[in-house]
Amino acid sequence: MNLIEELESRLAGEESVFRAQLLREDVARLRRLIELADEHDDRDGFRKAGAYIGWTNGDMRTHELMEQLNPLLDAMWDWHRGDRIPAAEPALRAAWDEFHTERMRVLLHCL
Repeated sequence: MNLIEELESRLAGEESVFRAQLLREDVARLRRLIELADEHDDRDGFRKAGAYIGWTNGDMRTHELMEQLNPLLDAMWDWHRGDRIPAAEPALRAAWDEFHTERMRVLLHCL
């Protein structure tokens, strides 16, 4: 997946310990979503399983991100179920960007 490859590439050159850790965690979460998509036969089951995999610390604030997280999960499901075709990646990337922006806002608000 291009998104994972991009995050791993950014990680290789990241100087900030905080951003590097978040990138490692995000790559692991995206890989976990792929595993969950393999394990589930339906979108709803996948959504439920993928919603709380540590998107925020202890998932205590993940519920605040559901408006952005659900489109990301749907885009991941569509990409995965579409035989991982590159044509589905722009939607996945757009959903990631929106989710990541909102998650950073929520996480920074916690500090």
